[in-house]
Amino acid sequence: MKAIEINIEKQYDPILSRIDHYRGLLSSLNFETIFEPLQLFIMDIDDAKVKITSINDIISWHKELSYSFVTKINNIENQILYLIDKEDIYSASILLRHHMEQCGYITLALEKFLEFIKEDSLEILEKFIAKTSFGSPFSNNKKTKNLIEAFSTTKTPNIVSFINALDRFIEKNYAASNNKFIFSKNYSMLNHFAHPSSLSSVFFVDSKAVENGHELKFRYKQNAMGDFGKYNTLRLLEQNILAGYSSYFIFTSFELFEDKIVQDMEKVKFCWDNIINVYKNAE
Repeated sequence: MKAIEINIEKQYDPILSRIDHYRGLLSSLNFETIFEPLQLFIMDIDDAKVKITSINDIISWHKELSYSFVTKINNIENQILYLIDKEDIYSASILLRHHMEQCGYITLALEKFLEFIKEDSLEILEKFIAKTSFGSPFSNNKKTKNLIEAFSTTKTPNIVSFINALDRFIEKNYAASNNKFIFSKNYSMLNHFAHPSSLSSVFFVDSKAVENGHELKFRYKQNAMGDFGKYNTLRLLEQNILAGYSSYFIFTSFELFEDKIVQDMEKVKFCWDNIINVYKNAE
């Protein structure tokens, strides 16, 4: 659905229009069928990496990660907007946390790719591709890493590394003092919805002060904060989009050839004009 269709006070129309604008940048993309060559996956007890044997290994990973990001993020955003429209802010916030992780994934991938180009080191990509292609939570946990479910897998990237990559991207490309560690703050706040927490109790209980204590009445209230709660959820969604979409367009501005890597600076300018500057001008 479109954000502008959400039932909310008219004063919030600008952020709805911006979100629809950003999402429109991805909706027109067409994806070609990808050839994925067989890859050599090297494991030891505590680590693993993919052995890159040709440029086709990098090309397929580069496209797979890009295409999967767009496919996943579009579906997640559809559900978030639907839940906000239905005033189920609690459920929307849980899904928004997942959305932030996906945006952090593409942003960290961009960091690793730029590091690979700068250092001219295949090992940087070999380890990251292994973690993103063969990583499993079973391998992250000491109690489960020896189970059959962890066989032929390795550790996944740390979620904190996703969030830190988002913070670094914003600090580098949008230097506003109020945006320092913005994603670390947002992610910590959203964890209150995803995990047992007293902060999220506003959705489940009414508290009334009485003599010597409080009278508690338990119920489920989807939107305990009214239209302002909807707006705050949309604001966090826009911030995710700012970093995630920008990283996607910069990441895909690179084209790989057998003997060189070429960056299309027009795509970078397109990203800057249609995402970063749109966000800056609205602040």
